[in-house]
Amino acid sequence: PPAAPERGVRQEPARRVNFSTVIANIPRAQQQGPTFFSIGAGIGGEILGFIRAGYRFIGAWDICPAATAVLRRQYGKKGVITADINKAFPRRIMPINECDLVTVALQCQCSSTNNYLRSEKDTRFDTGERMLHCAIVLRPLVIVVENVANFRAMTGRFNRAHDILHLAGYHTEDFDLNSVAWTPSSRPRVFIVASRVSDGPLCADLVATGPRM
Repeated sequence: PPAAPERGVRQEPARRVNFSTVIANIPRAQQQGPTFFSIGAGIGGEILGFIRAGYRFIGAWDICPAATAVLRRQYGKKGVITADINKAFPRRIMPINECDLVTVALQCQCSSTNNYLRSEKDTRFDTGERMLHCAIVLRPLVIVVENVANFRAMTGRFNRAHDILHLAGYHTEDFDLNSVAWTPSSRPRVFIVASRVSDGPLCADLVATGPRM
């Protein structure tokens, strides 16, 4: 339990972070940097990180209305999409050929060590592949895929993610990172960084027909 405050010592209230202020304080030159779109954005942790790194946010996609409400409040309504990626691909409003980078945060439950029923047959892996398809259709120069570290142990699905990106003309590398290197919390994660080197056959197919639902 936390230590009791000393008698007579005034405790400062916890400060809430105003992300709009954070963004406003980023130099304008950085706000006009390379563009990025986030798939499976949640409430925008990766978005804030890329903005701080000098990227320009142009949109995000998540299934959760509460999450996208936060994104619209912090980053504006333009480009934020609330939809089930298994049922729709709103091509008309997607920033095709406008993104330098796309982030894809895959569903972690099917790979997590906390899930004792985890299996490569989990249909949430199929959702993850559709997320990759949607990222490929946007034709960014770079795709950054993130998941829990145990995704690497789901060998068939992990290798398939690499294969999908290869077939779309991307060179891939993967890295293990843990937030404990920068913060008090330990969150081991695996990242796949894919760089476009050509338009592979899968890319042409997906651009022509749209992601496979």
